[in-house]
Amino acid sequence: MLKLCVRLFVIFICKCPNGIDVPRSRYRTSWTTMLCKSSWCGVLSVEDLVYVCGGFDGSVRHTSMERYDPTIDQWTMLANMSTGREGAGLVVANDMLYCIGGYDGLNLLNSAERYDPNTGQWTLIASMSTRRSGRFYT
Repeated sequence: MLKLCVRLFVIFICKCPNGIDVPRSRYRTSWTTMLCKSSWCGVLSVEDLVYVCGGFDGSVRHTSMERYDPTIDQWTMLANMSTGREGAGLVVANDMLYCIGGYDGLNLLNSAERYDPNTGQWTLIASMSTRRSGRFYT
């Protein structure tokens, strides 16, 4: 069973507000880069893994999904969605990941897809009644 787990990954070394130095050995100072360059992607942390799907690289709306395992500092490419989307929502419910809405470069989307981590497959599900994206276009 998947558990929703939100983690803060510290990307830089800083001083705590009370002036005490944070021990450098407790934090990683660099990470392996994602396999697919992207912005405006959906991001979700589940069971200590980070999932990133969709997004935009400046010319292409991605169908890709990657999973990051911070314990071994490794990105893994997973199955592609059927629709390239940026600004989509990514949530977990009933042990499934859902990528909802977004923007395909021409239209705001009302479509949604469900990812089953056990089979590694995406399935189109019923569309929302309203087109939505986390990125606003006029």
